[in-house]
Amino acid sequence: MPLEDRVKMFKELLVEKEVSLDSKWRIELRKVVFDPRYLLLSSNERKILYEKYTEEKNFEKISFEQKKKNDYHNLLQEANVNLKSGVDFLQFALTWGKDERFLVIDGKERESLFNEYLANMRKETLSKFFKKYL
Repeated sequence: MPLEDRVKMFKELLVEKEVSLDSKWRIELRKVVFDPRYLLLSSNERKILYEKYTEEKNFEKISFEQKKKNDYHNLLQEANVNLKSGVDFLQFALTWGKDERFLVIDGKERESLFNEYLANMRKETLSKFFKKYL
């Protein structure tokens, strides 16, 4: 069997057995060792593929989390949340609480990101003020 096919089958095994991305190979080994696809590769190849798999999945996870935050940031801009509007988090949540970009962020993180957004606006405003007058 070509190496490419064996690698593909091994990756499918990792997905099917829900191998943890945060665990060490030797711990996750017990989930996959009795599957026939496990023996398609050498010990070194399996370990290397596991590490590559976890790196790829972690990167995807980080990218997805960043996309969610960017979408939430865009929602804040769309909602015209700014220092002059006087909108607080509760008003924002009541108005935009059904928006998908609002719902995909975890509850506690929503308000934190809201406050961070306003804090960054304050910093930018102060920075512009000091540049103008100093």
